Parts: sequence; structure tokens; C-alpha cells
Amino acid sequence: MILESRKWRLILRGLVLLVTTALILGFSGLTSYALQDDTPHTIYGRQSLSKQSLDGRFAVLRAQAELDHAVALHRDGQTMYWVPVRGYTDKEGSIKLFILTDDVPATTGTPAAGSSAGGPDGDAFVGRLVRFAAAPYAADAEKVLITALNDPVAPDTYVLIQGEAPKAYRPMVPLMGGLGVIWFLSLVSFTRAWRRSPRRR
Repeated sequence: MILESRKWRLILRGLVLLVTTALILGFSGLTSYALQDDTPHTIYGRQSLSKQSLDGRFAVLRAQAELDHAVALHRDGQTMYWVPVRGYTDKEGSIKLFILTDDVPATTGTPAAGSSAGGPDGDAFVGRLVRFAAAPYAADAEKVLITALNDPVAPDTYVLIQGEAPKAYRPMVPLMGGLGVIWFLSLVSFTRAWRRSPRRR
């Protein structure tokens, strides 16, 4: 009976350790983003993206959003719009940068010719720049975009998630600190329980 009790305590501590580890790994990216400076890094054309130095950074973009090619994705009661950015295509015509927003009019900036919006002298698009695969609902978005734009999404495509500033995630920092303490205590507790557990010979 005592051995069974020790066994379940060991399993419970192991589960706590696994859960806290998964939470820390899952939210480490956003926590790192929360600690960034509130001054956005400027995206200077496709060359800025090819260097990969802006991946996961708070960034600002001055360009024209092609609103006539905006694609809507409805998931979990929310509608997100994937808007291609003019001037961010490769030689094959593949789009290299999208603006992800929940409100297309919010991307308008200073109207330009046609149905594009924003511009060098207009409002900037500000948010978190991530690889396409790291954007919300990326897998579903890829299918919708391929159907709507008749063009596959390139592996090195980026997405600017409009409005996501580091300060929005700062409340996570103390929570991650608390998770870190729980993880450490769980590790110590699990290690002690493991050492005390009987070994089969």
C-alpha cells in the first residue's frame, strides 16, 4: 500500500513537471516578445525579410496594402483578413509578406490609387512580424489563400500581425516567473521522490 502511494505521488509530480515544462516552452516566444522595446524596427523592403533578423520582432512597415486581394478567414467566431503587401513578391510572383488584421479598414492608412491603401507618406502598419507558419491558423489560412490567390505560399513568407505590441503581453512576464518557480520546485520534488522510490532487482 505504501509502495503504491509512493508510485502515484511520483507519477503526480512527474505530470506537474511535464505540464509546467510544456507551458513554459509554449509561451516562451510571447514572453520574449513582451520584453522587447516599444520602438518598432523598420522593415526596409524584401531585403529586410531575407536577413531573418526581424523574425519575431516588433516592426513597422510603410507600404501599400492590396485590399482588392484581401482574403478573409473565419475561425472560432472571429474573422481575420490576410492582406498582401505591394512590392513584396519574388521573381515568380509569390507573395512574401501579408498583413494580418481583424479589420480591413484599419489597414487603410492614406488611400492610394486603385484599391490599395497606405503608402510611404501614409500611416504605418505596426505589429509583430512572424514567419507564416507561426501566424494564427496558418495551416487553414494557407489553404484559403491558395484557393483565393491561385498561388502557393512560399516557405519564407512573413506575416505582420497588426496591432500586436510587446506591452500587450507584458502581464505574462510575472506569470512565467511563477511558472518557473513551480517548475523548479516540481523538479526538486520529482528528483527526491525518484531517488526514494524502490528499485526492482
